Amino acid sequence: MKVSKCVWRTALALLVGATLCGASARAQNIFGAIVGTVADPTGAVLPGASITVTNNGTGQKRAVTADAQGNYSILSLPRGVYKIEVDATGFKHFSRNPIEVAVDEQARVDVKMVVGAQTQEVVVTEAPPILQTDSASLGQVIEGNTVQSLPLNGRNVLGLVALVPGVVPLGNATGVGNTSSNLSGLNVFAGGNYQFSGANANQGAVLVDGAPVNTSYGNNIVLIMNQDSIQEFNVQTHNNTAEFGMYNGGIVNMSTKSGTNAFHGEAFEYLRNTVLDANNFFSNRTGTGRQAWHQNQFGANVGGPIMHNKLFFFADYQGFRESYGQPVLATVPTAAELTGDFSGVSAPIYDPLTTCGYNGNPACTQPSRREPRPLGSSSHTEVCPTSSLPAA
Repeated sequence: MKVSKCVWRTALALLVGATLCGASARAQNIFGAIVGTVADPTGAVLPGASITVTNNGTGQKRAVTADAQGNYSILSLPRGVYKIEVDATGFKHFSRNPIEVAVDEQARVDVKMVVGAQTQEVVVTEAPPILQTDSASLGQVIEGNTVQSLPLNGRNVLGLVALVPGVVPLGNATGVGNTSSNLSGLNVFAGGNYQFSGANANQGAVLVDGAPVNTSYGNNIVLIMNQDSIQEFNVQTHNNTAEFGMYNGGIVNMSTKSGTNAFHGEAFEYLRNTVLDANNFFSNRTGTGRQAWHQNQFGANVGGPIMHNKLFFFADYQGFRESYGQPVLATVPTAAELTGDFSGVSAPIYDPLTTCGYNGNPACTQPSRREPRPLGSSSHTEVCPTSSLPAA
Protein backbone atom coordinates (compact mmCIF):
# COMPACT_ATOMS: atom_id res chain seq x y z
CA MET A 1 0.00 0.00 0.00
CA LYS A 2 1.43 3.39 -0.96
CA VAL A 3 0.94 6.39 1.29
CA SER A 4 0.85 9.84 -0.26
CA LYS A 5 3.37 12.52 0.65
CA CYS A 6 0.54 14.59 2.12
CA VAL A 7 -0.27 11.84 4.65
CA TRP A 8 3.38 11.51 5.69
CA ARG A 9 3.72 15.28 6.09
CA THR A 10 0.56 15.43 8.19
CA ALA A 11 1.75 12.58 10.43
CA LEU A 12 5.15 14.22 10.88
CA ALA A 13 3.52 17.56 11.71
CA LEU A 14 1.32 15.94 14.35
CA LEU A 15 4.30 14.13 15.89
CA VAL A 16 6.45 17.26 16.03
CA GLY A 17 3.49 19.31 17.26
CA ALA A 18 2.89 16.89 20.13
CA THR A 19 6.55 17.31 21.16
CA LEU A 20 6.43 21.11 21.00
CA CYS A 21 3.14 21.58 22.85
CA GLY A 22 3.11 22.32 26.56
CA ALA A 23 1.60 20.08 29.19
CA SER A 24 -1.67 22.02 29.27
CA ALA A 25 -2.35 21.15 25.65
CA ARG A 26 -2.05 17.38 26.06
CA ALA A 27 -4.15 14.74 27.74
CA GLN A 28 -3.33 14.50 31.43
CA ASN A 29 -3.47 10.73 31.64
CA ILE A 30 -0.25 10.24 29.64
CA PHE A 31 1.77 12.12 32.25
CA GLY A 32 3.08 11.16 35.67
CA ALA A 33 3.52 13.10 38.90
CA ILE A 34 5.77 13.46 41.92
CA VAL A 35 4.02 13.90 45.26
CA GLY A 36 5.15 13.80 48.86
CA THR A 37 5.50 15.46 52.24
CA VAL A 38 8.36 17.59 53.59
CA ALA A 39 9.16 17.14 57.32
CA ASP A 40 11.90 17.94 59.83
CA PRO A 41 13.97 15.28 61.69
CA THR A 42 11.21 14.89 64.33
CA GLY A 43 8.53 14.24 61.70
CA ALA A 44 6.85 17.66 62.05
CA VAL A 45 5.76 19.02 58.67
CA LEU A 46 7.53 21.97 57.04
CA PRO A 47 5.03 24.27 55.30
CA GLY A 48 6.47 26.68 52.76
CA ALA A 49 9.39 24.49 51.71
CA SER A 50 10.53 25.08 48.13
CA ILE A 51 10.57 22.02 45.86
CA THR A 52 12.10 21.97 42.36
CA VAL A 53 12.22 19.04 39.93
CA THR A 54 14.43 18.92 36.84
CA ASN A 55 14.08 16.57 33.87
CA ASN A 56 17.51 14.99 33.40
CA GLY A 57 16.97 14.52 29.68
CA THR A 58 15.59 17.91 28.67
CA GLY A 59 16.72 20.17 31.51
CA GLN A 60 13.20 21.54 32.00
CA LYS A 61 12.35 22.60 35.57
CA ARG A 62 9.14 22.77 37.63
CA ALA A 63 8.90 24.43 41.06
CA VAL A 64 6.20 24.35 43.76
CA THR A 65 5.83 25.26 47.44
CA ALA A 66 4.70 22.86 50.18
CA ASP A 67 1.26 23.69 51.63
CA ALA A 68 0.29 24.21 55.26
CA GLN A 69 0.41 20.44 55.89
CA GLY A 70 3.83 20.12 54.27
CA ASN A 71 2.42 18.33 51.23
CA TYR A 72 3.46 19.03 47.67
CA SER A 73 2.44 17.70 44.25
CA ILE A 74 3.99 18.31 40.85
CA LEU A 75 1.55 17.08 38.20
CA SER A 76 1.58 16.61 34.44
CA LEU A 77 5.22 15.57 34.25
CA PRO A 78 6.29 13.91 30.99
CA ARG A 79 7.64 10.41 31.65
CA GLY A 80 11.35 10.40 32.28
CA VAL A 81 14.09 10.59 34.90
CA TYR A 82 14.04 13.55 37.29
CA LYS A 83 16.10 15.21 40.01
CA ILE A 84 14.30 16.73 43.04
CA GLU A 85 15.70 19.53 45.20
CA VAL A 86 14.17 20.87 48.43
CA ASP A 87 15.06 24.04 50.37
CA ALA A 88 13.72 25.35 53.69
CA THR A 89 15.03 28.03 56.05
CA GLY A 90 17.30 26.55 58.73
CA PHE A 91 17.79 23.24 56.92
CA LYS A 92 20.40 21.79 54.60
CA HIS A 93 19.73 21.71 50.87
CA PHE A 94 18.22 18.31 49.92
CA SER A 95 18.81 16.63 46.56
CA ARG A 96 17.72 13.24 45.24
CA ASN A 97 18.56 11.81 41.83
CA PRO A 98 17.37 9.80 39.92
CA ILE A 99 13.59 9.54 40.27
CA GLU A 100 11.69 7.56 37.65
CA VAL A 101 8.38 9.10 36.58
CA ALA A 102 6.21 6.66 34.65
CA VAL A 103 3.14 7.06 32.46
CA ASP A 104 -0.05 7.71 34.46
CA GLU A 105 1.60 6.98 37.82
CA GLN A 106 2.46 9.08 40.87
CA ALA A 107 5.91 8.71 42.39
CA ARG A 108 5.77 9.43 46.13
CA VAL A 109 8.95 11.05 47.43
CA ASP A 110 8.70 12.02 51.12
CA VAL A 111 11.58 14.24 52.23
CA LYS A 112 13.03 14.46 55.76
CA MET A 113 15.16 17.58 56.05
CA VAL A 114 18.34 17.86 58.13
CA VAL A 115 19.02 20.89 60.35
CA GLY A 116 21.91 22.99 59.07
CA ALA A 117 22.97 25.80 56.76
CA GLN A 118 21.46 25.97 53.27
CA THR A 119 24.97 26.03 51.86
CA GLN A 120 25.33 22.45 53.05
CA GLU A 121 23.76 19.65 51.06
CA VAL A 122 22.23 16.24 51.63
CA VAL A 123 22.45 14.16 48.45
CA VAL A 124 20.52 10.91 48.02
CA THR A 125 21.61 8.75 45.08
CA GLU A 126 20.32 5.36 46.28
CA ALA A 127 16.88 4.79 47.79
CA PRO A 128 14.26 2.02 48.02
CA PRO A 129 12.09 1.56 44.91
CA ILE A 130 9.24 4.05 44.67
CA LEU A 131 5.90 2.31 45.19
CA GLN A 132 2.57 3.31 43.66
CA THR A 133 0.47 3.99 46.78
CA ASP A 134 -1.77 6.87 45.67
CA SER A 135 -4.09 4.90 43.35
CA ALA A 136 -6.24 1.78 43.82
CA SER A 137 -5.90 0.68 40.19
CA LEU A 138 -3.97 -2.52 39.43
CA GLY A 139 -1.49 -2.81 36.61
CA GLN A 140 2.11 -2.44 35.59
CA VAL A 141 4.38 -0.07 33.70
CA ILE A 142 6.36 -1.54 30.81
CA GLU A 143 9.45 0.64 30.90
CA GLY A 144 11.40 2.03 27.98
CA ASN A 145 14.34 -0.34 28.41
CA THR A 146 11.97 -3.31 28.24
CA VAL A 147 10.25 -1.94 25.14
CA GLN A 148 13.58 -1.50 23.36
CA SER A 149 15.52 -4.56 24.47
CA LEU A 150 13.08 -7.50 24.59
CA PRO A 151 12.81 -9.48 21.33
CA LEU A 152 9.47 -9.10 19.56
CA ASN A 153 8.28 -11.31 16.73
CA GLY A 154 7.32 -8.92 13.95
CA ARG A 155 8.14 -5.91 16.21
CA ASN A 156 4.54 -5.87 17.45
CA VAL A 157 4.82 -3.69 20.57
CA LEU A 158 1.44 -4.93 21.86
CA GLY A 159 3.09 -8.30 22.41
CA LEU A 160 4.63 -6.83 25.57
CA VAL A 161 1.18 -6.43 27.13
CA ALA A 162 1.38 -10.13 27.97
CA LEU A 163 4.13 -9.35 30.52
CA VAL A 164 1.51 -7.89 32.87
CA PRO A 165 -0.11 -10.28 35.39
CA GLY A 166 -3.76 -10.92 34.59
CA VAL A 167 -3.36 -10.44 30.83
CA VAL A 168 -3.92 -13.45 28.56
CA PRO A 169 -2.99 -13.17 24.85
CA LEU A 170 -5.18 -15.22 22.54
CA GLY A 171 -4.05 -16.94 19.35
CA ASN A 172 -5.40 -18.16 16.05
CA ALA A 173 -7.68 -20.74 17.69
CA THR A 174 -10.11 -17.96 18.51
CA GLY A 175 -10.52 -17.04 14.86
CA VAL A 176 -9.57 -13.40 15.38
CA GLY A 177 -5.85 -13.46 14.68
CA ASN A 178 -2.59 -14.00 16.47
CA THR A 179 -1.48 -11.31 18.93
CA SER A 180 2.17 -12.38 19.13
CA SER A 181 3.37 -11.73 15.59
CA ASN A 182 3.45 -9.01 12.95
CA LEU A 183 -0.14 -7.88 12.35
CA SER A 184 0.24 -7.21 8.62
CA GLY A 185 -2.39 -9.19 6.74
CA LEU A 186 -4.11 -10.55 9.86
CA ASN A 187 -7.71 -10.19 10.93
CA VAL A 188 -8.53 -6.61 12.01
CA PHE A 189 -9.34 -7.84 15.53
CA ALA A 190 -5.89 -9.35 16.11
CA GLY A 191 -4.35 -6.25 17.71
CA GLY A 192 -6.76 -6.16 20.65
CA ASN A 193 -7.07 -9.90 21.10
CA TYR A 194 -6.25 -9.90 24.84
CA GLN A 195 -8.20 -10.80 27.94
CA PHE A 196 -7.71 -8.48 30.93
CA SER A 197 -8.52 -9.95 34.35
CA GLY A 198 -11.03 -12.42 32.91
CA ALA A 199 -12.92 -9.97 30.67
CA ASN A 200 -13.77 -10.88 27.09
CA ALA A 201 -11.12 -10.34 24.42
CA ASN A 202 -11.21 -7.10 22.42
CA GLN A 203 -12.90 -5.26 25.30
CA GLY A 204 -9.92 -3.12 26.35
CA ALA A 205 -8.61 0.21 25.12
CA VAL A 206 -5.31 1.34 23.63
CA LEU A 207 -4.35 4.99 23.95
CA VAL A 208 -1.41 6.72 22.26
CA ASP A 209 -0.42 9.96 23.97
CA GLY A 210 -3.88 10.08 25.54
CA ALA A 211 -5.85 9.56 22.30
CA PRO A 212 -7.79 6.26 21.88
CA VAL A 213 -7.02 4.27 18.74
CA ASN A 214 -10.04 1.93 19.01
CA THR A 215 -12.96 2.12 16.57
CA SER A 216 -16.66 1.47 17.04
CA TYR A 217 -16.43 -1.55 14.71
CA GLY A 218 -15.82 -4.38 17.15
CA ASN A 219 -13.53 -2.13 19.23
CA ASN A 220 -10.66 -3.12 16.94
CA ILE A 221 -7.34 -1.25 17.07
CA VAL A 222 -6.56 0.78 13.97
CA LEU A 223 -3.04 1.98 14.87
CA ILE A 224 -0.18 -0.24 16.01
CA MET A 225 2.77 1.97 16.94
CA ASN A 226 6.32 1.24 15.85
CA GLN A 227 8.33 -0.29 18.66
CA ASP A 228 11.03 2.40 18.45
CA SER A 229 8.53 5.25 18.79
CA ILE A 230 7.22 4.10 22.21
CA GLN A 231 9.03 5.32 25.32
CA GLU A 232 6.96 3.22 27.72
CA PHE A 233 3.36 2.32 28.51
CA ASN A 234 1.12 1.62 31.45
CA VAL A 235 -1.32 -1.32 31.55
CA GLN A 236 -4.25 -1.10 33.99
CA THR A 237 -5.98 -4.42 34.48
CA HIS A 238 -8.46 -3.69 37.31
CA ASN A 239 -10.08 -0.77 39.17
CA ASN A 240 -9.48 1.60 36.27
CA THR A 241 -9.34 5.23 37.31
CA ALA A 242 -12.13 7.68 36.48
CA GLU A 243 -10.64 9.15 33.31
CA PHE A 244 -10.94 5.78 31.54
CA GLY A 245 -14.57 5.09 30.75
CA MET A 246 -16.52 3.05 28.21
CA TYR A 247 -14.27 -0.03 28.42
CA ASN A 248 -14.85 -3.36 30.19
CA GLY A 249 -11.29 -4.61 29.79
CA GLY A 250 -7.87 -3.21 30.53
CA ILE A 251 -6.28 0.07 29.51
CA VAL A 252 -3.01 0.17 27.54
CA ASN A 253 -1.76 3.74 27.84
CA MET A 254 1.24 4.38 25.56
CA SER A 255 3.56 7.36 25.58
CA THR A 256 5.68 8.17 22.53
CA LYS A 257 9.26 9.34 22.60
CA SER A 258 10.36 12.95 22.43
CA GLY A 259 13.75 14.46 21.84
CA THR A 260 16.23 15.41 24.56
CA ASN A 261 19.29 17.65 24.77
CA ALA A 262 21.38 14.91 23.13
CA PHE A 263 21.00 13.54 19.61
CA HIS A 264 20.03 9.87 19.38
CA GLY A 265 19.15 7.72 16.41
CA GLU A 266 19.28 4.23 14.96
CA ALA A 267 18.48 2.24 11.82
CA PHE A 268 17.52 -1.41 11.46
CA GLU A 269 16.72 -4.11 8.91
CA TYR A 270 15.20 -7.54 9.60
CA LEU A 271 15.40 -9.94 6.68
CA ARG A 272 13.80 -13.25 5.74
CA ASN A 273 14.73 -14.72 2.39
CA THR A 274 14.31 -17.90 0.37
CA VAL A 275 18.01 -18.75 0.49
CA LEU A 276 17.93 -18.69 4.31
CA ASP A 277 14.93 -21.02 4.73
CA ALA A 278 14.47 -24.77 4.60
CA ASN A 279 12.15 -26.26 2.01
CA ASN A 280 8.48 -26.86 2.74
CA PHE A 281 7.79 -30.50 3.66
CA PHE A 282 5.31 -31.09 0.81
CA SER A 283 7.42 -29.23 -1.74
CA ASN A 284 10.46 -31.25 -0.71
CA ARG A 285 8.50 -34.49 -1.01
CA THR A 286 7.29 -33.70 -4.53
CA GLY A 287 10.62 -32.23 -5.61
CA THR A 288 9.20 -28.81 -6.50
CA GLY A 289 11.89 -26.92 -4.61
CA ARG A 290 11.67 -24.03 -2.17
CA GLN A 291 8.90 -21.51 -2.63
CA ALA A 292 9.89 -17.86 -2.87
CA TRP A 293 9.83 -15.94 0.43
CA HIS A 294 11.01 -12.35 0.74
CA GLN A 295 10.29 -10.35 3.90
CA ASN A 296 11.92 -7.05 4.83
CA GLN A 297 11.15 -5.01 7.94
CA PHE A 298 13.24 -1.87 8.11
CA GLY A 299 13.25 1.64 9.51
CA ALA A 300 15.09 4.42 11.31
CA ASN A 301 14.50 7.08 13.94
CA VAL A 302 16.25 10.20 15.19
CA GLY A 303 15.62 12.69 17.99
CA GLY A 304 17.39 15.66 19.51
CA PRO A 305 17.26 19.33 20.48
CA ILE A 306 16.10 22.27 18.36
CA MET A 307 16.69 24.77 21.18
CA HIS A 308 18.65 23.58 24.23
CA ASN A 309 16.33 22.96 27.23
CA LYS A 310 13.36 24.37 25.28
CA LEU A 311 12.50 22.72 21.96
CA PHE A 312 12.97 19.09 20.85
CA PHE A 313 12.05 16.78 17.98
CA PHE A 314 11.66 13.07 17.30
CA ALA A 315 10.96 11.37 13.94
CA ASP A 316 10.44 7.69 13.20
CA TYR A 317 9.76 5.49 10.16
CA GLN A 318 9.17 1.76 9.67
CA GLY A 319 8.49 -0.19 6.49
CA PHE A 320 7.28 -3.74 5.90
CA ARG A 321 7.48 -5.62 2.60
CA GLU A 322 6.54 -9.26 2.06
CA SER A 323 6.09 -11.53 -0.96
CA TYR A 324 5.99 -15.31 -0.96
CA GLY A 325 4.85 -18.37 -2.88
CA GLN A 326 2.68 -21.09 -1.40
CA PRO A 327 2.24 -24.70 -2.64
CA VAL A 328 -1.41 -25.62 -3.24
CA LEU A 329 -2.87 -29.11 -3.77
CA ALA A 330 -5.93 -28.94 -6.03
CA THR A 331 -7.88 -30.94 -8.64
CA VAL A 332 -8.35 -29.31 -12.06
CA PRO A 333 -10.31 -30.52 -15.14
CA THR A 334 -8.50 -32.59 -17.75
CA ALA A 335 -8.27 -31.44 -21.35
CA ALA A 336 -11.09 -33.87 -22.30
CA GLU A 337 -13.32 -32.66 -19.45
CA LEU A 338 -12.84 -29.06 -20.55
CA THR A 339 -14.50 -30.04 -23.88
CA GLY A 340 -17.41 -31.81 -22.10
CA ASP A 341 -16.05 -35.38 -22.36
CA PHE A 342 -16.53 -37.03 -18.96
CA SER A 343 -16.08 -40.62 -20.15
CA GLY A 344 -13.09 -40.98 -17.84
CA VAL A 345 -15.16 -40.19 -14.75
CA SER A 346 -16.30 -43.26 -12.81
CA ALA A 347 -19.26 -41.57 -11.07
CA PRO A 348 -22.35 -40.66 -13.12
CA ILE A 349 -22.62 -37.03 -14.24
CA TYR A 350 -26.10 -35.52 -14.23
CA ASP A 351 -27.35 -32.71 -16.42
CA PRO A 352 -28.65 -29.92 -14.15
CA LEU A 353 -30.77 -28.53 -17.00
CA THR A 354 -32.95 -31.66 -17.04
CA THR A 355 -34.21 -31.44 -13.44
CA CYS A 356 -37.97 -31.93 -13.55
CA GLY A 357 -40.02 -28.95 -12.48
CA TYR A 358 -37.27 -26.47 -13.48
CA ASN A 359 -36.16 -24.77 -16.71
CA GLY A 360 -39.55 -25.47 -18.33
CA ASN A 361 -39.38 -29.22 -17.68
CA PRO A 362 -42.60 -31.08 -16.67
CA ALA A 363 -43.41 -31.34 -12.99
CA CYS A 364 -41.90 -34.20 -11.04
CA THR A 365 -44.05 -37.31 -10.45
CA GLN A 366 -41.26 -38.98 -8.50
CA PRO A 367 -38.64 -37.49 -6.17
CA SER A 368 -36.61 -34.87 -8.01
CA ARG A 369 -34.39 -36.52 -10.65
CA ARG A 370 -32.17 -35.54 -13.52
CA GLU A 371 -31.01 -37.12 -16.77
CA PRO A 372 -27.42 -38.39 -17.00
CA ARG A 373 -25.24 -36.22 -19.24
CA PRO A 374 -24.25 -38.17 -22.41
CA LEU A 375 -20.62 -39.12 -21.92
CA GLY A 376 -18.25 -37.75 -24.52
CA SER A 377 -20.62 -34.93 -25.51
CA SER A 378 -21.10 -31.34 -24.34
CA SER A 379 -24.80 -31.26 -25.27
CA HIS A 380 -27.64 -31.51 -22.74
CA THR A 381 -30.48 -34.03 -22.70
CA GLU A 382 -33.82 -32.27 -22.45
CA VAL A 383 -36.05 -35.32 -21.81
CA CYS A 384 -37.96 -35.18 -18.54
CA PRO A 385 -36.71 -37.94 -16.19
CA THR A 386 -38.82 -40.98 -15.38
CA SER A 387 -38.94 -43.19 -12.33
CA SER A 388 -36.66 -45.71 -14.06
CA LEU A 389 -33.75 -43.22 -13.94
CA PRO A 390 -31.33 -43.28 -11.01
CA ALA A 391 -31.93 -40.72 -8.31
CA ALA A 392 -29.72 -37.66 -8.10
